[in-house]
Amino acid sequence: YQITDSPEDLTQMFANIETAYRLKPDLPESNMGKAFIHFREGDFDQAFEKNRMALEKGPNRYEIHMAVGYAYREMGLYEQAMPFFLKVIELATFYLYGKLNIATCYMYLGEFDKTEKYLWEALNLNPKNPFSLFYLARYLSQMGKIDKAGQLTGQSPWHNGMLGYGRVAEKYKYIYNFYTGKERLFDLANDPGELHDLAPDNVQKNMLQMWRARMVDHLSERGDEFVKEGKLQIRKEGMLYSPHYPGQI
Repeated sequence: YQITDSPEDLTQMFANIETAYRLKPDLPESNMGKAFIHFREGDFDQAFEKNRMALEKGPNRYEIHMAVGYAYREMGLYEQAMPFFLKVIELATFYLYGKLNIATCYMYLGEFDKTEKYLWEALNLNPKNPFSLFYLARYLSQMGKIDKAGQLTGQSPWHNGMLGYGRVAEKYKYIYNFYTGKERLFDLANDPGELHDLAPDNVQKNMLQMWRARMVDHLSERGDEFVKEGKLQIRKEGMLYSPHYPGQI
């Protein structure tokens, strides 16, 4: 079956899965299909139960581990998804989509060094794969590595659709208030008047994490009063510094 949002296609897909499950309930594929139905219906307990049964019947099937990991990832449970994606690349070293999903989980968990590591590994498996090029270029641009992101966009068959990623990092404004700990994020390309704060928007969680990480990197050399254990600090007292701090004037 193919994932689709068409009601007619979904109805036919569900019917086919139910028929397969009725005829061959012990097949891993039948249980994966039932898990897919339960997941689409929002019955996550039953979805994971069917995926568990599929894993019991096919413990070395990388596509089953991929399906379970993807379900956890879609629910925002990135730490729970990680072992399944790691198993995918253990069982199928050639499968770059396992690496892309690991990178996605690390990105949402804020482990950016590992994010970039797995994105590059995915690209090295197939340097012409458009998904690998797209996700790596997007990540690099969000981290401010504009030149490298631009080089990758030129290598992709999706070149025209990726051109914007070469400059995307320059179109956002991130603000951190040390007194309150409040963050603000603005899309300057679409909101030049800074009227719509994206920081509370869960859809922009990835972008917010990227810009927070850049602020942490920028301020880390100033010491624990600004960044401690990789986290921006809250300061209630005023501090007067030269704009060249910590360097000498």
